[in-house]
Amino acid sequence: FYVDHTTGSVIPLGTYSVTNYIPVHANDILEFTNPSNGSQLAYYDEDFTYVSGVSSRTNTGIIVPNDDSIKYMRWCFETANKPGVTIRRTGVNNVEKVLTINTGIGLLQGLKNAYAGGYTKVNVEAGVYDVITEYQTMYGASYFDDYAANYNNLANGVFDYGLWIDGIDIIFEPGAKVTAHYTGANVNAINDFSPFAVGSNGSITGLVLDSSNLRYGIHPDFHPNIYEHVVFDNCDIKHVGPSGRNRAIGSGLGIHSDWLIKNCIFRTASEAGVVAIHNNDNAALSKVIIKDCYIDGPGKFIIQYHGASTDVTNVLITGCSYEIEPELVAAKPEDVNVNM
Repeated sequence: FYVDHTTGSVIPLGTYSVTNYIPVHANDILEFTNPSNGSQLAYYDEDFTYVSGVSSRTNTGIIVPNDDSIKYMRWCFETANKPGVTIRRTGVNNVEKVLTINTGIGLLQGLKNAYAGGYTKVNVEAGVYDVITEYQTMYGASYFDDYAANYNNLANGVFDYGLWIDGIDIIFEPGAKVTAHYTGANVNAINDFSPFAVGSNGSITGLVLDSSNLRYGIHPDFHPNIYEHVVFDNCDIKHVGPSGRNRAIGSGLGIHSDWLIKNCIFRTASEAGVVAIHNNDNAALSKVIIKDCYIDGPGKFIIQYHGASTDVTNVLITGCSYEIEPELVAAKPEDVNVNM
């Protein structure tokens, strides 16, 4: 495939491949390694609509146009000669470093490398990534069967919650898929471990996830006393969890939580909530936007009040398609504003 720099369209071509949508800003400097002739590049706005393009990426100092509508880029490359890219943010002293993960490295080791190297963006190449196997390889074959209560007591740090995303934007290229099917019976692993866990800041784009017999597909770990900003974009998630936890995304909101869930598909075979947002204590000024998502099956969005907070959480659900209307489950429904 290649990307047409005049339209932004992706067109079949046997010897070339195309990246996923990679976040950029106006005036960013793109420094490529191994540039190859004919590797076109296209820019897109926040709705992934084509804006402009570059006909041939043959140098290492392309500057993103001075156009604030540009939010993403895609480029094509010779499949056998994939370039890397460093994105330098103009007016900012630090370099926005991009790390590429492949199946040879794995997600678990790759993310550990990203944190150790100070990377802020991670690209995941095509291939199947088995979370269960990766954890068993790194921490031992009995990792899940021996999993202790309370997130394994964090014996291995935050990665005992799941693949940890905090301060990192992770982008999955087309053809990348993550699986996580636990076949054991340890209730601690089933009730506490999720394939992905998100801290106070980060984004997941392009994720295709198929998981079962674990807590949630994605578990953003709410932080009661700090600002939390998380984005889930263009994800396709199927998660079959234990009773009451059949959630593609499930978590509570901390103080000043700001969530954006857009362009996602959630697959479910039951009426359990595929996305469950809980208004925890101290959820002041929190907001959740669920935009242009689709539920394949009889699942539903659940907005659930929890705890003793008297603060109001605002939830906007717009442009979504679902078989069952979103449901507000609240001890005090007036503390959650849901707009559809």
